[in-house]
Amino acid sequence: MPLINMLTRGNFSQHRKVTGTPVVADSTDHALIVRANILRTDGAAAVKGYVRFTGGVAPTVDLIPLLYDADTNTFCALTKLSGLLDGQAFEVNVHEVPVYFRIDAVANAPTAIEIRVAPGELTMHA
Repeated sequence: MPLINMLTRGNFSQHRKVTGTPVVADSTDHALIVRANILRTDGAAAVKGYVRFTGGVAPTVDLIPLLYDADTNTFCALTKLSGLLDGQAFEVNVHEVPVYFRIDAVANAPTAIEIRVAPGELTMHA
């Protein structure tokens, strides 16, 4: 699992880039999620991010943040992030739990969607 680098807080990195003609929603079958694409969030209480599109006419995307429980190999869905526009910011509370952003719906035919993330608020340990 890739780790959000706490030393680069405020700098965004690519979580996923999906291409298609056009891009379509991900499968809802969690068994198909490539475990290496799950984002480790050690030390982060939250993850912030935004999406970038290529192609399409005013495209939007719905993302569902899925928290990952490695002990049971299961996912727990958080509240859907609906109608995200190009460059629109979002923030999700993860409390140091690994997360994967599933593409739930795509509108207006983009040919690429890039999900970029950075650590949000950090967790303070005594």
